[in-house]
Amino acid sequence: MLLRTVAHFAPSVFFLLWRRKITHNTLAGEKPDLSACVKWLERIATECELELQQVSFVPGLPVVVLTQRGTDATLPAVGLNCHMDVVPVVAERWDKLPAGETPFSAWEDKDGKIYARGSQDMKCVGAQYLCALRHLKRRGVKLLRTVHTIWVPDEEIGGEDGMKRFVRTVHTIWVPDEEIGGEDGMKRFVTSDLFRSLNLGIVMDEGLAFTENKFVVFTGERTAIWARLEAVGPVGHASKLIPNTAIDRLSTAIRKLSTIRSENVHRLESDPKLALGDVTTVNITVLHGGTTNDGGKTFAPNVIPSDAFLIADIRVALEDYNVVVQTLKDISREEKLELTFQNKFDETEGPSPYSDRNSVWMRVIEDAIRKTTPDAELERAIFPAATDSRYVRRVGLPSFGFSPMRRTPSLLHDHNEYLERSVYLEGVEIMTALVHQLASVPAQPGHKL
Repeated sequence: MLLRTVAHFAPSVFFLLWRRKITHNTLAGEKPDLSACVKWLERIATECELELQQVSFVPGLPVVVLTQRGTDATLPAVGLNCHMDVVPVVAERWDKLPAGETPFSAWEDKDGKIYARGSQDMKCVGAQYLCALRHLKRRGVKLLRTVHTIWVPDEEIGGEDGMKRFVRTVHTIWVPDEEIGGEDGMKRFVTSDLFRSLNLGIVMDEGLAFTENKFVVFTGERTAIWARLEAVGPVGHASKLIPNTAIDRLSTAIRKLSTIRSENVHRLESDPKLALGDVTTVNITVLHGGTTNDGGKTFAPNVIPSDAFLIADIRVALEDYNVVVQTLKDISREEKLELTFQNKFDETEGPSPYSDRNSVWMRVIEDAIRKTTPDAELERAIFPAATDSRYVRRVGLPSFGFSPMRRTPSLLHDHNEYLERSVYLEGVEIMTALVHQLASVPAQPGHKL
């Protein structure tokens, strides 16, 4: 009865809650303005009678926790994580918007598509968490476990000052900076006293949209390495054949990195069972050299430069971790290049851990999805990019990524990002079932759940 009534229980309220959220301009960057979002969360907490806690590890980047208390405070709680920040937009490339509309006005076309930055990534999921709690409370459902929704500030820039510092009460956790990596959000949050006080047993995080009639639950993600290799060598006139120039040695490094890339392209193309998250990807995203006297406006084409560098974005599959890290060291030593990391990569932390696919939590998640959408396919996968869940897994907690968006093109970080009204409302129904079932898991003998 609960699931059948969700879609008919004031869907306009659920829709408006999300639509108001995506009108908040929470662009990631040096000083994102999260004040409107925080005020919105404070208002929701009051309306839904949720406890609210807030902590900041960096001024202007708050972590907000909304809590629905369960009937058994001794059981580990359920955490629902959402990042508040979104990636920048190039407004002129949002060519689906009519005159006068912006990527933050949440414009809806005749087909029910809501165009807004963050409509998919991931304000829809955060709003669905809150809609689920609102509906369960209004229906008089008593949750066994506490639920915390956690809102963090900086996922898109690494999460260093948010979730990394903060790890069946239900807690919804809103972090401020996931879109810039989470360095000031989740990364700091998981080491905080507030995180420890939440007594979490599981944390849900974001997933992806799929054009097919399917949902995917993500159980881990590849390790992100942003490697910078810099060469310094002799200079001279470009008419000469000077040995061991900076460009020569950097070119050798590029060939070696390209070999890793080609091998993984072949693996992915030759094995239909593999998905992008199952292989290691290598992409050189920055290549810099040349001699200039005007700050880079012009370069001397006939001068061999004294230095050059590249930056490679490498996403390492679990089984490739040791080999890739050693290969970077070998390239650096053999070509006499300086190796540094742009994303505070620490080899001693080891590869990004995966969550147990055979756990009670995984079975509950899949059961809730199947019950609400029995016609959809359901798969498990490794997330191809990076989310705040990596910080949660590193402190020993299971974390799973899921965004209920089927038959929808994946447009995170893209121009004209949108989500259909009907897809969002279906997601509310799925998330209500998911939260209800997760928060109803009884104590498991022999398990710390």
